[in-house]
Amino acid sequence: MKRIVKLFTFICLLFSACLIGVASADQEVTFEWIAPTEYTDNTPILDGEMEAFHIFCNDERLAFLGANVSSYTTVLVTGEYTCQIQAQALGVLSEPSAFETITVEGEPLKIPKTIIQFRITVN
Repeated sequence: MKRIVKLFTFICLLFSACLIGVASADQEVTFEWIAPTEYTDNTPILDGEMEAFHIFCNDERLAFLGANVSSYTTVLVTGEYTCQIQAQALGVLSEPSAFETITVEGEPLKIPKTIIQFRITVN
């Protein structure tokens, strides 16, 4: 009987984890920017010198993108994100851009009511 109770508990926990996994709403967002054309010493960035762009949200790298990109679309889950971008030329990263904050809102969660008449019987 103890095995049945343990199995039932495991199934309930697994089901709860599945509900949590699908509870947030995903939303497509697009990041756009204009690449720098000069270095900080005012010399031009020449063709082939720009290497990449790094997008960071909430202090974690969200994307590493090639040099010929000026926008990036991805899907984010419900939450608030504070993001920055950095350019990379000749192996050196620019200073981070100003922060941009976005809030991804989802549908209100539909939470089931508490189970009633739950019991475990030892036979």
